[in-house]
Amino acid sequence: MKKLAFLLTAVIVSTFGSNVFAQAGSNSGEYPSVGSIHSYWVNSDDDGASQDGDHEGNSYRWWVSNNTEDLTSALSSGTYFTTDASYYNSSEQDSFAIDLTWNAAAVGDTFYVVVEETGTCTNIKALPVVPTNDFEVQFVALDANGDSGDSLSRCAPDIAVSASGLTVTYDYGKDTTMFKVTATGIYAAWSISNVFDLTALDAPTKIIEYQVGNSGWTSNTATVNVPANSSGTEEVYFRVALDNETGNDGLDEQTIKLTLASVTDGNNDAKIVDADNAEFSGDAVQVQTIKARPSTSGIGSN
Repeated sequence: MKKLAFLLTAVIVSTFGSNVFAQAGSNSGEYPSVGSIHSYWVNSDDDGASQDGDHEGNSYRWWVSNNTEDLTSALSSGTYFTTDASYYNSSEQDSFAIDLTWNAAAVGDTFYVVVEETGTCTNIKALPVVPTNDFEVQFVALDANGDSGDSLSRCAPDIAVSASGLTVTYDYGKDTTMFKVTATGIYAAWSISNVFDLTALDAPTKIIEYQVGNSGWTSNTATVNVPANSSGTEEVYFRVALDNETGNDGLDEQTIKLTLASVTDGNNDAKIVDADNAEFSGDAVQVQTIKARPSTSGIGSN
């Protein structure tokens, strides 16, 4: 097996670059996001479009390694990355560039894109690459019909009125407000740090829960851990169940405020966008407002 002593041989590889074909967020050749295609090249002054004339006719062999003791140890295409290049790990004349697609299995580890150029003599260059989950979450409030929006408002629930003799009883109703987080481009486990502010909520009974996909509702915690999903997408719901019983007539406006303090896979923070897919300029906050009922007086008579 050829060793890294090739670095001492005579042919000089002038440039090792990378190009972004699909870009979102921090996606780059050195930090590619899962599923993105990147071009890697040497000996090119125009970002891989053409080869420098001094190197024309030379042969190139490209491979990817994760063996830090010997970068000449090549990985097979398929698990961590894929390529359509027939010359992967095989020399071909003037193949000064190669396209690689990085797969979910590669996330979080360091790989090395390696090229060996052979003319009269041989040289090797290597580029460290760290594949990432370059993911995004959309954070919205949901109305009573399940439609999404930003910081929605609604009327208080219907009042049930009953009587026993001369005593009239008002039950001010139950309601459930919901929020939704939809993640895309994330294949590893991730987490949501969330903060609820219920200081302006007067309901005697309020229960906060979350649900990942259709997994069932669970009592909310400050950090919600979301397992890996091979599809790269996931939905997380938060809900606040209210029971106003007979003690909250809803004459004051009430609010339920949810802030996403962080959304991360432990290595990368997600881009957080609102219902219009615009990135939050400050804190990622959605508010459900329950509008005040009119302060209707008791019924007078004569």
